[in-house]
Amino acid sequence: MDNRFFEKPVLNSPWQKAKQAVDKLTQILAEALRGELVPTEAELARQEGRPYETAEELLAGIREEKDNPCRNLKTGKRIRKMKLSK
Repeated sequence: MDNRFFEKPVLNSPWQKAKQAVDKLTQILAEALRGELVPTEAELARQEGRPYETAEELLAGIREEKDNPCRNLKTGKRIRKMKLSK
């Protein structure tokens, strides 16, 4: 019988190196998706002492702009809206 099948695997085999690389990339991707790699806009705004809009406030502003026609602040004339694709 061939003893190769019963030997311990080599710790630095190409497969193990590839698995380690995939595991590391998976960890980095998970951190990125959780927003842990860079500071958030809220954190930056607090550090700089400036206000920021939460996502809810931003969406409310977008909805308001969508519902109300845009007007030029100087002339009061309606500004033509661009149509956004759905």
